[in-house]
Amino acid sequence: KAIINGKEQLIEGGDPTIVNAGAGRLLVTWPLKSVKGSLKIEFSEQQVKISVIGGLNAKWFLDLNVAGNKKLPFTAIDQNKIAAQFEGMNYDLIAAKGKFSKPGEGSIFRISPVDNVITLKL
Repeated sequence: KAIINGKEQLIEGGDPTIVNAGAGRLLVTWPLKSVKGSLKIEFSEQQVKISVIGGLNAKWFLDLNVAGNKKLPFTAIDQNKIAAQFEGMNYDLIAAKGKFSKPGEGSIFRISPVDNVITLKL
């Protein structure tokens, strides 16, 4: 999503390009249709880095929405960390760059970039 002309809007994308970027690395580039630019997602074994490249001059963010009252594994959502428990195991998702929040209005949590980048430690 992005704030465009003062309104929160879904960002629509086209067909992504997926590239094996070397041992343990995957690069996804998702061209955006509704705004100028591309969403770039870099996966490694230790982290996921998300940024928008090529011209989006708007505040963007990622929201997690869930249909119905599904039980989710999240036990705590803080500004820099989400704690979860699944099948008896505890997990943390750490925002090395970016911030978590709970905006409400149907969103479980929001991840907002810092300097146009979200980096999540796995």
